[in-house]
Amino acid sequence: HVPIMSQILMRAQCPALHGKVPRLRIETPPGAMAFVDWKEDVPVQMGGWDRWVKVQALCMSLGFSRKPVVIFCEKKDLASFIHGHQEGFRKLGGLPEMVRTDCLKSAILQWKGSKSVLNERYERYMKSLGVGVFPARPGEPEDKGKMEKRIRDIFSRLDFKHQVYADMADLQRRTDEAIEKLEGTWRSGATGRSVTESFAYEQGYLKPLPEHFPIIPLEERRTRVRMDGTVFCGGNYYQVRGTYRGHEVLCVNTGHEIIIFHEWEEIGRFGYLPKAKGMVRLSEEAIVDTGVYLSDKVRGWAVEVGRRQVALYHDIVARQSL
Repeated sequence: HVPIMSQILMRAQCPALHGKVPRLRIETPPGAMAFVDWKEDVPVQMGGWDRWVKVQALCMSLGFSRKPVVIFCEKKDLASFIHGHQEGFRKLGGLPEMVRTDCLKSAILQWKGSKSVLNERYERYMKSLGVGVFPARPGEPEDKGKMEKRIRDIFSRLDFKHQVYADMADLQRRTDEAIEKLEGTWRSGATGRSVTESFAYEQGYLKPLPEHFPIIPLEERRTRVRMDGTVFCGGNYYQVRGTYRGHEVLCVNTGHEIIIFHEWEEIGRFGYLPKAKGMVRLSEEAIVDTGVYLSDKVRGWAVEVGRRQVALYHDIVARQSL
């Protein structure tokens, strides 16, 4: 009964403190942390007066200098989320050690602090850059308070209501220019100096950008290899070696190629043909596999089609456009 009585006395004597959890304000070292969050459904006039559209803004801010960047996207899906990270890192001119992101369902499958279970695609992308991910707790905006404040600072000062933008590129350019001016007036809590001065110092602590960023896939899909040795992906069939029949594989559409992986080993690569549907993309390597009986003539026909398939496709498309 003593603990219960203690709680009653605390409520009576300190009602203002009851139910509040003590917190500690911290600052992160230069280059250690970047905060990431969405500003959703931002209304802007695009292409003319009263032509309102809603765009999504991925906001990134360095924890030490408070340097912000905003990347505008048409959607708020995982591909846009990853693209926003990439463009944000480019604008910062380097990579932080960690990213503190909102606990988005599309990116974070299960929150476990620094050991959270991430979406495979997001995790693979961030690992390839050597950047860790430490998502904020679900429903705890205080975990990314610096980012929340910076978003309010930015969007309370940008006058979208009385501006007309030609397109997304114009919106991005003019917003970048406006933010750059504001940085001279904002202060970093870690240094007491302007964001501009603090960022110039912090840049020396960021990891260098990669020579080539990883390709951001348009689509990824896990599926099983059919018994005829083909994989269905994006409306077409792709042939792999017969040894993978019945195995689960990962199909990645980069927008230029379809790449097929089995346990992170590449087992097939085909040029992406956007106008093809129901096409069976043949693999010469799979066709010459002697594990399946074919007469020499039939196997020769298959090899011929496999070698000429893309040329035949382009020839048909070219004739239709005449």
